[in-house]
Amino acid sequence: MRWIAVLMATFTLMLPMATIHASKPPATMSCWVQLRDADGDIVRSDGLGPYVDGAAGVSCKIDGFTSWLYLTFAGGKRAPARSLVVVGQTGTSSSYTTITSGTELDVKFLSQAVAPLDVLPWRLRVSSSQFQGGFGQFTGDSSYDAGPTIVGASSLGIATIDACTWQATSYTAGFPLQTLSHGENATTQTDSRVALLTQVGIPGGNGTVYSGDFTMPFSATIRILSGKSGCPL
Repeated sequence: MRWIAVLMATFTLMLPMATIHASKPPATMSCWVQLRDADGDIVRSDGLGPYVDGAAGVSCKIDGFTSWLYLTFAGGKRAPARSLVVVGQTGTSSSYTTITSGTELDVKFLSQAVAPLDVLPWRLRVSSSQFQGGFGQFTGDSSYDAGPTIVGASSLGIATIDACTWQATSYTAGFPLQTLSHGENATTQTDSRVALLTQVGIPGGNGTVYSGDFTMPFSATIRILSGKSGCPL
């Protein structure tokens, strides 16, 4: 009988590990994004309506593991059918002309946003021959642990609308330093709020070219379509 007791004890110890292995990975959520397109916005839509995951080459996903939002556009050998429009402007040390294709918008930790208001890092990637290496990235990150290469740049203000919806806004002014939720570091420039433009690579990367700061006003409504219980509402 003693061996039965030992066997039962061993089986009991194995149960938590078995439960861990049997659990499902976090679901990746499908979503859609609608740009505000207000006068003065730098990041705008292409005028063809909301960006819906799975439609016209649009991929709108909130990753189940990283909690990042990724809005991308597939084109294959041709230019993508959809894209964001990034209006040309002059920044602190360089300028660029309007970009109408080859874009990607990402928001860090979106599904972890703390209600009712949070501030989260973001990046806008662009492909254009006007940039060295054909690649540019606008980065806004005012989190407490933002690295020295992006000092002063601003995260997005994330307002939770409901369990399935957020409003992500890139402000230029009128949005004071945020000390609630994840909060912003004290070096954040708040008047005017800006994003950092890099070419060739990303901030902190080898060979990256730093091209100054730019105001990047825009706002986007982001809504979960599937992958989360109860969504859409």
